[in-house]
Amino acid sequence: MATTMPAQVPSGYSTTDTYFASRFKQGGRVVYNLDLSLLQITSLIVRPDPERPVESNRAIRAKHAKDFADYFRTQTRWVIPSLILRAPAPFKFEVLHEVAGSKFGVLEIARSAARDVNILDGQHRILGFFIAAADIVADLDKSREALQKAERNDPGGAASRYIRDDIALLEEQYARLDSERAAIQIYIEEDPVAYRQMFFDISDNALGITASVRSRFDSRKVVNRALPMVLESPLLASRIEMELDRINRKSENFLSAKNVAEIIKNVTVGLNGRVSRRQDQELEERHVADRAKAFFDDLTEAFPRCAQCSWDSCSPENCARQACLGLRGSFEFLPGSTTSSFSLTCMAGAANRWSTTSGSSHRMFPATAPRLSRLDLDGPHGGGVIPRWSSRPVGKEAGSSGSS
Repeated sequence: MATTMPAQVPSGYSTTDTYFASRFKQGGRVVYNLDLSLLQITSLIVRPDPERPVESNRAIRAKHAKDFADYFRTQTRWVIPSLILRAPAPFKFEVLHEVAGSKFGVLEIARSAARDVNILDGQHRILGFFIAAADIVADLDKSREALQKAERNDPGGAASRYIRDDIALLEEQYARLDSERAAIQIYIEEDPVAYRQMFFDISDNALGITASVRSRFDSRKVVNRALPMVLESPLLASRIEMELDRINRKSENFLSAKNVAEIIKNVTVGLNGRVSRRQDQELEERHVADRAKAFFDDLTEAFPRCAQCSWDSCSPENCARQACLGLRGSFEFLPGSTTSSFSLTCMAGAANRWSTTSGSSHRMFPATAPRLSRLDLDGPHGGGVIPRWSSRPVGKEAGSSGSS
């Protein structure tokens, strides 16, 4: 009996893949613009290797790639810019429509082209997709094995239900790798000198983001969510550098947004504390902001020059130089709780008379080096004001972990 071959060869036997794409020119080079699923990206490009950096790109930091993988897995509202790739020769492209210099059509890429497609920008994100896919598969294997054990011990029990929920979440994460897409730009350039220059131009023209800007826009962190409310404090209003992390001595700004965010963090969890991901989700930004604003209110009361600054009768430069330990950065130290600060020196109580004498600050805070090793703590204000300020209550929660 004769068999009839299908009119179309099954796609698994094809040596090429086709995609809808656009083609245009930029800087004299041919550029293809398309979108791929995240799993398609991992099949088109050779996995970046942190142990084998390429000469046309910077060294890969494995932790940064792993952090991006975790970001993708935990944030369903994730976002990335276009990934920029390079190939040495043009691909086959069938033009379907042309308008204003852009050609729209079907791009054909050989499956063997992975060896020729290289990364210009986005190697940590691409490696992150590889890591995410591998980690999800590994976690699924562990969860399915755990489910079998749970079913043997207690069929349909609480442990089984918990593991099934975990498996459902992992399967959803893996499905996103296949259903969600990223924009891809492929530049055609075969000259090694030219594509190294392309990498430099991309990196050099990227403005980057300062910690001050990050603190204003990253709403996942409770400290950053509290920041706008804290900036309403009379001492800070209209006196904050919102773009740069550092401010010079002659600046009319009192602190940078980065400094204020660090102070909020110190008020919340102490000088050496860290706000966990769980705390970011559970802490109420209003309460965090209220504690930080109480610190700035007490700071204004404790340091007369700061009060004058809040009344616009003293410049931020003079306030920092004459009243507040000589450097603006010293403010980040102060909001650690009284108990926490003194515990560094095995002192759990309030400051006593010996500690309020001139020149005693270094005896009070030896364990804070090197944080305060460059600050003028023994100046006319630091030696006496710090202990007096530390010995009094802050806000309504004297002696609590958030007091200053």
